[in-house]
Amino acid sequence: MRQTKPADRRTMRASGAQDAVPTTADDAVQVPAAHEAIVQEWRSKYASTDAPYAARLAELEDENRHLKKRLAEAMLDIATLREMLAKTV
Repeated sequence: MRQTKPADRRTMRASGAQDAVPTTADDAVQVPAAHEAIVQEWRSKYASTDAPYAARLAELEDENRHLKKRLAEAMLDIATLREMLAKTV
């Protein structure tokens, strides 16, 4: 018999659990469906974040997204120029 994979543990909720998202790692541990590895990941990612840090992180993510887009455009321009050069030679 084929076993099905359980739903992503991050989205699983225990029956009778509140709809509120846990705000601390200790609250997340209280949710029976929370896997310890996910809790550890959550702790390492968000335990020390505060408002200014989170705002700076968002700015850096936006800047990173913008720079990746510019890099992709530059690479496309280079590829186009190489194609044009190959046609003329």
